[in-house]
Amino acid sequence: MKLNRGVNLGGYLSQCAHTRDHYRCFISEDDIRQIADWGLDHIRLPVDCEVLETEEGKRNTEGHGYVSQVISWCEKYGLNVVLDLHKAYGYAFINAFGRQKNILFESPELKQRFIRLWENIAREYGDCAVWTYKGMDFGLTDPHYADIRDELISLWTAG
Repeated sequence: MKLNRGVNLGGYLSQCAHTRDHYRCFISEDDIRQIADWGLDHIRLPVDCEVLETEEGKRNTEGHGYVSQVISWCEKYGLNVVLDLHKAYGYAFINAFGRQKNILFESPELKQRFIRLWENIAREYGDCAVWTYKGMDFGLTDPHYADIRDELISLWTAG
């Protein structure tokens, strides 16, 4: 996948009011068509964890539907997709250095949940999109988290 010129669809599935009304109205197929008509070759779609899973860690079917719909529209109009996981349970980049709020890297349960989320993402979207995790830009680069980052990568690759 070659990415030259794209646009960010921030505010749709991340850093937003996570309501059905918002999801249904914020981005439409016409928006994706217009992006392609402008000559861009990809979109970046930030996604918060609550779009993909419930507080209990179960699959959020409705949320996956919104992601899948955007990917379908992008495929229809020849756009590549970069999906950016902006937030995971126990970690939000907005609190990147707030260690009381960001406990993902210190909780064995949340680490395993994070790995399961990535495995589910890979199964569902691995063939049609590139995924990134915003935490790699913020908290995981903090020297305080170096050992924890390495442990998380080890758990993930061992799984």
